[in-house]
Amino acid sequence: MEKEPQANDYLASLLADMEAKKAALDAAMTAIRAAIVAGALGAPGDPQAIASVLNSTVIPAGTADLPRGAFLGKSATDAIKLYLSAVRRKQTNKEIAQALRDGGLESAGDFGNFITSALFRLKKEGAVLRFDDGWGLSEWYNEAFRAKLGVSSGKKPAKRGKGKRKKTAKKETAEKSPSPAPLTAPKPSGIDNSITQILRLHEPDGFSIKDLAAATGAHGGVVNFSLVRLVKKGIARRGSDGSYYAVKETK
Repeated sequence: MEKEPQANDYLASLLADMEAKKAALDAAMTAIRAAIVAGALGAPGDPQAIASVLNSTVIPAGTADLPRGAFLGKSATDAIKLYLSAVRRKQTNKEIAQALRDGGLESAGDFGNFITSALFRLKKEGAVLRFDDGWGLSEWYNEAFRAKLGVSSGKKPAKRGKGKRKKTAKKETAEKSPSPAPLTAPKPSGIDNSITQILRLHEPDGFSIKDLAAATGAHGGVVNFSLVRLVKKGIARRGSDGSYYAVKETK
């Protein structure tokens, strides 16, 4: 009667030990992968460099462990690609920002906006893809899937219709755009300020309400009301494609 519980206890202990070893191996593999990408292993086969990586203190970074200071001195775009390469799964704006901050990346301004801007630059270049549950590297997905999103070559998919007609429409839209904001226009604050910074930082690119909601972390309805205010103030304008653009400031 007592042998069965003892056997179950032994198997449970054995399983726990195996899971612990598996977690340790996963962490070691992730750290080595990140070190290889970062060029921290020196010459190929250098045992001292490898031992240094394995014995170094690590910090939690989302779902993986990365060497402390892995992002120190790197650009935001390089740090994002390195981090996503290491974790090998989609990550949200908040998870990416926290991991990069912990890893030594620095910014003189608002860190969240700093990372968001870098993510949208990478998206425009076709290096990353944005999903409802986070960001992922384009290289994780096959060519057919990337082609559906129009990022196989880093360019937006061509619009339908004749080129001449589209060019004429753009000229008419530019002529009907609101006049630049006067010097006496009130300065935006809160969500208005965040959206204004994103639009001006990426001028002349346009953003949809969904893009701006993801970038600011605000609800789509809040973003929509903010854009209405900004358009009335002459700070932003709505293009013929439905996207919103920054209006150049007067000097």
